[in-house]
Amino acid sequence: MIKTIFKNTFFVGLLVLGICTVLFLGMQYTLTIDGSFETLRQEALCAEQGVMLSGETYLKQLKIEDQVTWIDSGGRVLYDSSSSALSSQKNRKEVRDALADGEGKNYCRSDDNGSPSLSYAIRCGDGSVLRFTRMISPFRAALITASPILWVLVLVTLISGTFAFRASRQIVTPINDL
Repeated sequence: MIKTIFKNTFFVGLLVLGICTVLFLGMQYTLTIDGSFETLRQEALCAEQGVMLSGETYLKQLKIEDQVTWIDSGGRVLYDSSSSALSSQKNRKEVRDALADGEGKNYCRSDDNGSPSLSYAIRCGDGSVLRFTRMISPFRAALITASPILWVLVLVTLISGTFAFRASRQIVTPINDL
């Protein structure tokens, strides 16, 4: 009887803990994506000023890990920081949105290696578009951010097991004494 009560109590505790973990990781995932888009936006806004002053020279001196693409209003690539030669970029969602609305963003798979990437594009004063692309694994980034919480979850599981065992023993002992 102690085992049954212990198992049920501990299972309920683990179920609640599991649901909380999934919800927390989901929130971290969303925050990671939103934070990355905001970082790309800030980089693009700063780079726009440099491009308007110095053009391609400014882009060549940038020391960032993101892929930077400068596209004219017709979709022709004027500059790309990656080594791959790109064809017209006018049909990409973020570029279309930037040309129409001033800015655009997209979460998609990379054309080069299929890994997830975030792209943010901004229309410059001359009608051209600057696009910043970042390869990202949001789930891994959320896990890295959440790793301290995961240790807390392990500790809470151990404490929950201890309390479940004690509670089940306290419930059954008076019954057994009868």
